[in-house]
Parts: sequence; structure tokens; C-alpha cells
Amino acid sequence: MQQQPLTPAGVTNKTTELYALSNNDLLAQANLVRTDFITWMNTNFVLNASQLSWLNGVDTRWIAYAAFSTGFALENRLPVIFDAPVPLPPASISKMAKVENKFKVEYSQITGFVPHGELGFTLTY
Repeated sequence: MQQQPLTPAGVTNKTTELYALSNNDLLAQANLVRTDFITWMNTNFVLNASQLSWLNGVDTRWIAYAAFSTGFALENRLPVIFDAPVPLPPASISKMAKVENKFKVEYSQITGFVPHGELGFTLTY
């Protein structure tokens, strides 16, 4: 798969590419996200040294939540929205990253497991 820029358009392109995969191949990607989020991000997106350093320095609880949420969204082919300024500000400016999942899951004996919702990532400076 091709690396994409870490931009709103790049995230849209990546999810389009992923959602064209078979269910088994998509599940494999979702599991990779859940087990090693930082490596998966670095493999699938063009990250500069500052972005990679930032990811490696983030609280592990944020990474775990982002990994779970991203894996769930991908496995269930839910929308992933990335909101960040383009171009990104200089690396010296402080950043806040927010992960917001709007998942709703339903289960019945008739329909089985039915996920709804979307995942949002927002970067503010």
C-alpha cells in the first residue's frame, strides 16, 4: 500500500484504499493498528521526524485508545475523519490531539452485530 500524507485528504485516501481490501486483509490491517499503532502510522503515512517524535512521546494511554478506536473503525469500515490545519504549523508550536469516537453498536438475533458511527482525530495548535 502507498504511504499517504498525514492530512485530511491523505487520511481519506488511506481509508478508501483500506476499504477496497477484502474483509480478511482489512482485519489484518486493523489488528496491526491495534498491536502497534505508531509503526502502522509510520508505515502508512509520510511522517516527518517531528511527527514521529511526537507520536513516540505521547502518553501510552492516548496511544492505546487511538489504536483501539482506529482498529475498530477500520475493521467495521466506519468513516475516519482527520481534522488538522494544512500546512501544519512549525514543530515548535504546541499541539493538542483529540480522538473522538462516535461509535454505536447494536446486536440482535436477527441482524447480528451492527456497528454505526465514525472516528474523528483533531489536531489543534
